[in-house]
Amino acid sequence: MPLLMIAAGSGISGIHATLQERLAWAKKGYEVGEAKLLFGLQNKNKDFIYQEALAEFQKEGILTDIVLAESRPDVGTKQYVQHYLMKGAFSQELKEIAAEERGIVLCGDWRMGQSVLFGVLPFLLPLPSGRKGGDISQLNSEALEAVFTEGKELVVALRENRTI
Repeated sequence: MPLLMIAAGSGISGIHATLQERLAWAKKGYEVGEAKLLFGLQNKNKDFIYQEALAEFQKEGILTDIVLAESRPDVGTKQYVQHYLMKGAFSQELKEIAAEERGIVLCGDWRMGQSVLFGVLPFLLPLPSGRKGGDISQLNSEALEAVFTEGKELVVALRENRTI
């Protein structure tokens, strides 16, 4: 299944593990689909961890696209992953996730995770009429738990063990 992966900081280690697994499946002859990554880091010239490994995944065809969001760039305006999503980045991929044609993997700290969840989940949640999309502030914790436990290809790995 195609994936949209979103990570910030050390959350990239979870993405690295996901890509390793997909590479192993691909080497066994399985179709894994494209994988796109939105990675938030402080500065690409100073702390781009796994840069070489990600380049190798691209060379192998396992990782198709990397977009970097720098919070402390040498030049330019600081960006966070949630800003990219709010500005419409990966809008097609989000539509595919809502249609259950693409999975999503989210790894990073709790604050980033919450920001992305509140920016991404509205595209995924069914409204009472059965349509996708909606305001997650109207959902109770049982509805959010269902999103994570029904196997809808939404995988959330946050560094802190908190429940939503």
